[in-house]
Amino acid sequence: MSSLHPGDTLVFGLSWGIFSHAGQLRIETVEEEHPEYGKVIRVRIHTRSRGLISAVFPVDSSADSFIDPTTGRPLLIERRGQEGDRETHTTTVYDYEAMRVKHTDHNRAKRSGEADLPEEPAYDTFVVMMLARTWDMNTGDKRTVYGSFEDDIYQLEATALEEDRIKTPMGRYDVVEIELKQLGELNGTEQKFSADA
Repeated sequence: MSSLHPGDTLVFGLSWGIFSHAGQLRIETVEEEHPEYGKVIRVRIHTRSRGLISAVFPVDSSADSFIDPTTGRPLLIERRGQEGDRETHTTTVYDYEAMRVKHTDHNRAKRSGEADLPEEPAYDTFVVMMLARTWDMNTGDKRTVYGSFEDDIYQLEATALEEDRIKTPMGRYDVVEIELKQLGELNGTEQKFSADA
């Protein structure tokens, strides 16, 4: 069963080098009816550049992850938008009967491909960030989950680094800082963020 909560929204400021206000990343979840899959939870990740960065490398793209609310497994990811001078349009389909993920890049066919699926769900990294908010982790705890990008499936190790108290526009919260590291030799990702304590 999915531990994602419809109605949740996270907003992050993005920086790039010396530019501390390069853009914004917004993650939000909604429950809706999908024409093929029926009731789903959609997690939308919208990234938009701003200021001088938009003149140099404009970004305005969305990635929609459709999750089965009963099993918690991802069903489909659709990406559309602009990244620099390229238009993006991709579809990633999770076939659990064949245990395969099929990625189609509609603009650059050479980037399309397929891969085997693990037994556990493999989520977009930003969906993992939403899920981590529901994990009961204490300082020093570790947890391994599967991540997915296009037709790459990899493991992510989540480590609870330390407890903290932060101030937000919604008030003050006790949180646990969690670090995500990609395991293996694919293009690496490492992110830190805070989840509710």
